[in-house]
Amino acid sequence: HSSGNKQRGSRSRSPPNGTYSHKKLKDRDSTSKNDTKKAAKNGSNGASYVYRRKEKDKHKINNNNNQQSPKKKQRQTSDNNMNNNMSNNNYSISPSPIPSHDNNNMAPQQFPSEQQKDGECFLCIDVECAATGYGHFDSAPCRIALVDFYGNILLDRVCKVPNIIDPLTEFTGLSLNEILYHSNDLHRILDELHSILKQYQKEYKHGVTIIGQNVVMDLIWTQLRKGIHYQRTIDTAHLFKTQTAKWSKFQYYSLRQVAYCLLSKSMNEEYHDPTEDARITIQL
Repeated sequence: HSSGNKQRGSRSRSPPNGTYSHKKLKDRDSTSKNDTKKAAKNGSNGASYVYRRKEKDKHKINNNNNQQSPKKKQRQTSDNNMNNNMSNNNYSISPSPIPSHDNNNMAPQQFPSEQQKDGECFLCIDVECAATGYGHFDSAPCRIALVDFYGNILLDRVCKVPNIIDPLTEFTGLSLNEILYHSNDLHRILDELHSILKQYQKEYKHGVTIIGQNVVMDLIWTQLRKGIHYQRTIDTAHLFKTQTAKWSKFQYYSLRQVAYCLLSKSMNEEYHDPTEDARITIQL
């Protein structure tokens, strides 16, 4: 080993944290001895000497506290003011942010539940589309309408159609100018529609029932999801179908035919108005 002078197994250890070195202990013993000698020399005044020494030490501590930084003083004064305010307001100061409770006596927290209306909410939706291509299914929504059970219009919006080819004015009643410059973005209209349906979903106990003619396409165009925007659907195209005796096949009818046969009403004389279609559908 390089340290040949050191004995085997001996290690130089530094004193642990918080302990005095030998020099400090020696100085402390010498000062205490001097204090006792001075007290014995003074005789009857020994007790008063010790008292004066303690008062001198207290005076030094107070001077050190007065020499604190202004930020530390400000922080201490703010803490004292907060404690005084809490004591004046009869607040209980607990060491942890979560108050302690007795598990045996603690009752479960109850939240006020929203009162739901009994039954279900019947709404009718109808969508008109413009052509975005030359195929049968090349179309996009250009107008969306939502009507309640009593025929009140809850929503009627004209949508922008990107990559529009033909507005199909004979059917929609909308011109190209109206679709391009007097309309709103589809995602904003769908957000408004979804918020209305979610509100009625929460308000009624059995949720929303959507009624429509060939309602599957309306659900696809408006991006509605079962369990979130509605609970069930009623399709009037399947509701009023008939079965032929010869071929045992089902015969489907248009909304205009059913309205004329059952309600004695003529509709869509000029163009397809989605609000009119929805009102006739809800009556049927």
